[in-house]
Amino acid sequence: MQYLAPNDVHILNVPVVVGAEYTVPTADGKLTTRIGLTTETTIIPKVESSTLDVPLNTPNVLPGQLQILSVMLTIPTAAGILRYRENFGVIDLMDIPATGETVRNFLGLTHYEVEDKDMDLEGKYLALYNVFINDFHNARQSNPYLTKLFGDLIAVTEALALAPTLIIRIDKKRATENGEVTRFGDAGDLESLIDSLKGKRDDILAELGEFIEEETLNTVAILQFVPMYNFATGGA
Repeated sequence: MQYLAPNDVHILNVPVVVGAEYTVPTADGKLTTRIGLTTETTIIPKVESSTLDVPLNTPNVLPGQLQILSVMLTIPTAAGILRYRENFGVIDLMDIPATGETVRNFLGLTHYEVEDKDMDLEGKYLALYNVFINDFHNARQSNPYLTKLFGDLIAVTEALALAPTLIIRIDKKRATENGEVTRFGDAGDLESLIDSLKGKRDDILAELGEFIEEETLNTVAILQFVPMYNFATGGA
């Protein structure tokens, strides 16, 4: 799912493609958006173009919350009716103190090996937000160290989610000026990385323990890590 920032106007680029053929609108179109129980309809003016720029207004959302913005566009074209549907998540992106670079640092990889589009930091943020009591989120607004710990927890949790795929995602050997370097050459390398990441995650949770209710912690599925790789057999 693509995530959008709240309280903004986002331009959605929609190719005018009907039946695998680029075409152009022949009349005005209709954009219908729905958030919760609220539905709005807007007229999209006809343009002589094979791409439409459709404005989307996103609602206000509180930190840690998610709104689903459902979009349906219909417009007549020379090749028939274009029907476009998509769902977007609206969350407070500015409240996520983690980046793809933080995840790559935990994994020891470059952006060529793991791209931001391969990650779901937004999903990890939403899942971990409610692990903490409200006092934590209030406190981190004026405490950069707490914000850093929260960001590191999000990033290391995402790194753990990606780790089982590395043995097939990453080239096992890379040529360097001094020869070849082997990474994740066998299951033991990957198992060591996962153990290290779990240790870092547990250290962060322990440091933030005063802000966590134990019964809440035990219900968060992404913190109950189960590897998808069988280290004993070297396969799934």
